[in-house]
Amino acid sequence: MLVHPRFYSLHTRVELDEFRAMYGLEPKAMTFMIMFGSHPPTEFVEGLVKKLSERTEAANCICMCGKNSDLRERLLLRQRAGELQRTAVIGFTDKIPLFMQMSNVVVGKPGPGVVSEALVSSDPLILLGARGEVMQQELDVLRWVEENRAGIVVTTAEEIAAITASQIKQMTESVRNLTPNRAVFEAVGAMDNILVAGDQRR
Repeated sequence: MLVHPRFYSLHTRVELDEFRAMYGLEPKAMTFMIMFGSHPPTEFVEGLVKKLSERTEAANCICMCGKNSDLRERLLLRQRAGELQRTAVIGFTDKIPLFMQMSNVVVGKPGPGVVSEALVSSDPLILLGARGEVMQQELDVLRWVEENRAGIVVTTAEEIAAITASQIKQMTESVRNLTPNRAVFEAVGAMDNILVAGDQRR
């Protein structure tokens, strides 16, 4: 699947540590990125962020609220009340590639787009989806992710919050062993070849 070239722009570890600190995160801690599209489910995501903040094994949380202003305001209120630790609450933004690079794992639905973007960013996935509740194309994504050990499928926020750094590191190794997705660059080369061939026929 084609992924925007911005997801291939790499930052150094030092730069990523600085970005995490800039957003109030622990520079060296395991970082979860929660991403459920432009309108994430308020109650579920709010509960998940709270559970991640309360983990015994310290972890950062980057919560992408998209256009869900209610979710964003709820989380900011909790943050100001001191209820959320190591949490970045992000509204609608064009910096998704940067936040994925800042993260160690992406939590979300099994959409082909976000899964492809996460894998290009070398992030494994925690995908929410009971098999009877996802669309056919998402079911295919779930199966592929599991077969390639690029992530795990869960059905509850409790399962997500219980995942350990060791599990995430193992999944990360599997992601790095996958054949790199260079489709966007190969597509440009293919188009050039088509144009050249067309010119030669004239």
